[in-house]
Amino acid sequence: MNIGIWTQVSHFPAGGPTSVLIGLLIGIKQLMPEAHILINETGYLNFQMWGKDRDIRLYPKNTIFGPNPIGMSHIGFEDPNEDKVWLYGKHLTFTAAWIINWLEQKFPIQKCMEDKTKTIHFWEAGIDTDYYKPSVEPKTQDFFIYYKSQRMADIENIWGFLFHNYYGLKGTLICYHFYKPEMLREAAQKSRFCIMLDNEETQGLAALEIMACDCPIYCIDRTYFKNNTKLMSGNVTSIVSWSSQCGLKSTEEKWKEDFPIFLENLSTYQPAEFVHSKYTYKASAKNLLSIGLIIKSLELEKGLS
Repeated sequence: MNIGIWTQVSHFPAGGPTSVLIGLLIGIKQLMPEAHILINETGYLNFQMWGKDRDIRLYPKNTIFGPNPIGMSHIGFEDPNEDKVWLYGKHLTFTAAWIINWLEQKFPIQKCMEDKTKTIHFWEAGIDTDYYKPSVEPKTQDFFIYYKSQRMADIENIWGFLFHNYYGLKGTLICYHFYKPEMLREAAQKSRFCIMLDNEETQGLAALEIMACDCPIYCIDRTYFKNNTKLMSGNVTSIVSWSSQCGLKSTEEKWKEDFPIFLENLSTYQPAEFVHSKYTYKASAKNLLSIGLIIKSLELEKGLS
């Protein structure tokens, strides 16, 4: 099978988008060793992975845009009514419901789902579960803070809270964009738990990588999202891929009262089992290809009618 992957590599030289693309390529080859992956060429199934390098109307009709097509749109640069992704992209994938809720302020996403002018799907990327895995060595550190896009004062607040409540815990800090994969893996493997600070995540690959090392997460979440001067209230999760076995999610408003509950249940969490069963490269690729086949079938039906 020929699979077309459309992308503009220069658009994301590093970071999460690159990891998603590489993981998808590996997953497809693990699942279908004989598949031919075509970069920026039409295949039987076609996936657009970010970038704004061409007119949306030039893509094959059955192209799936995403995950989270907001990342490749003109939002913030042009009048939203002129955004080509939303005018011409028929098949969209998202990783989080909160993003659809936020976009509803600018685009009729829910209406598109109801009147079937677009197909909306949820798809989550996988991680390297061969690299991020539990260590056979005992835990030697209490915790580490994974910090992304929240106020630095929040970190001082956490350490002050731990100190003044005499928990006697020792921890370190890892900041988004300022670490290498081996640093994150080492911290997750040797720590009893992670405290995660974040504004919002389209999925949160780092959270999956941390949990894959069997490190439970105490997530201090937010209940609002701010884009420039616009504020959206509601559930804005900083870890999308989640279950109750991963740890505990709290909020800025009540995290101090929830923290003792998290510590009390620390030994019951099994985050590695959750991640390794659902978020391998192969499982993720299989899910996306399944969406592709559904859309291909819909397009073929339209062509015959």
